[in-house]
Amino acid sequence: MDLLYIIGMVMLAAGCVFLFCRCYRQCRHIRVSNSVNNDIFRSMASYVMLVDPDFNVLKTNYYNMTGTTPKAVPPKVGNLLHCKNGEDAGTCGTHDLCADCPVRSAIAGAFRAKAGFSGIEAPMILYTSDDRTQSIECDVLISGNYIRLGGGGKPHMVLTVNDITAQKNTQRQLEKARLRAEEADRMKTLFLANTSHELRTPLNAIVGFSELLASDPHRRREAGVPPHHPDQQRAIAATGERHPRPLENRSRGTRIRILRRRTEHHHGGAGTSLPAEAAGRQPHDD
Repeated sequence: MDLLYIIGMVMLAAGCVFLFCRCYRQCRHIRVSNSVNNDIFRSMASYVMLVDPDFNVLKTNYYNMTGTTPKAVPPKVGNLLHCKNGEDAGTCGTHDLCADCPVRSAIAGAFRAKAGFSGIEAPMILYTSDDRTQSIECDVLISGNYIRLGGGGKPHMVLTVNDITAQKNTQRQLEKARLRAEEADRMKTLFLANTSHELRTPLNAIVGFSELLASDPHRRREAGVPPHHPDQQRAIAATGERHPRPLENRSRGTRIRILRRRTEHHHGGAGTSLPAEAAGRQPHDD
C-alpha cells in the first residue's frame, strides 16, 4: 500500500513537472511572438489597425510609431488619426460630412460584403496639435483585410493606412509641368505660324514685283531697271519662293509633334502611331 502511494505521488509529481515545463515553454513562445510582433509593428512604415464593425480600433502600432500614450477606451478610426471632422464632432462618424467619407464607406461596405478592399485614396485634414489650432492636409492610401478572429468568431478588419502625400504632390507637379510644356509647344506653334505669315506677305510682294519686271519689258523700263539684269530678277523670285518653305515645315513639324504627344498621353504610353494623314505628310525641319 505504501509502495503504491509512493508510486502515485512520484507519477503526480512527474506530471506536474511536465505540465509546468510545457506551460513555461508556451509562455516563453508567447512572449517571443509578442516581442516579434511588436518589433514588426514598430518597423512598419504604415499604420496597422485591428478594427471591429463599430469602427473601434482594438489594436494598432500607431502609438509605437507616434510615441503617444494608448487610450483607455478604444478610439474610433477617425479619432485615432485626429481627423478634423471627427474631432470637431467629438466622435468619428457623427459629423455631417462623415456620411460622405470614402474611408468609412469602404470599411462599412467591406464588413457588409465580408471581403477586403484595397487602393482607396482619400484626402484628409488632420489636427497636429492637442489644442486643435494646427492642422495639415494630407493624402492617404487605405487597404483592408476582412478576418474572423478565433476561426468563425466576431468579424474584424485589418486596416493599413499609408501616407502618400509626397507621391500625390509629385504627381500634381508633374501634371503642372506637362501642362506648361504643352502650352509652350502651343505658343511655339503660334509664333512660327505668325512669323511665317509675316514673312510670306512681303516676300510674296517682292516675288510678284520681280516676276512682273522680268516678264514685262515696258514695266522694267518704267521702273528704271537696266535690261541686262533679268537673271538677277529671276534669282530674286526663286529665292523668295524658297525661303518660306523652312518656316512652314517647322510650323507643320511642331504641330505634328504636339499631335503625337497628345495621342500618346491619351492612350497612356509611348509608341502610339500617328493618324495616317498626319504621319504621311510629316515634313523635315531642313
